[in-house]
Amino acid sequence: MMERHDEIMEREIEKRMASDLWDRGVARSVVRRRRARFAGASGAAASLAAAALVFFAVLPGLRQGPTEGEALYRFVTAQVDGTWGRVFDGDAPAGPTAAVLEENFDNGLDALIGEALTSRL
Repeated sequence: MMERHDEIMEREIEKRMASDLWDRGVARSVVRRRRARFAGASGAAASLAAAALVFFAVLPGLRQGPTEGEALYRFVTAQVDGTWGRVFDGDAPAGPTAAVLEENFDNGLDALIGEALTSRL
């Protein structure tokens, strides 16, 4: 039985070795696979190039004006510079000291807590 399969296999191999049609069929499938592989690689390269173009050329152009962080940085810097100038250059306005302001805050907070407690009871 095994010998019969070997004979059939040998005949088929010989038939294909002698056939030009089989050679062209194999060559056609090899070329088709190479084209498909090349098309996939070139498609991936093209999409990567398009993504890089969008990332490096288009997106930076869409950003206009200062970002929120830059605007806040400028605002805080102006506040700190102004406060520094008032305190250390002697331009601080005359007014209540921090101890008086803290005492007023504490009194107001105590009154608020007292009102909340009486309304709950």
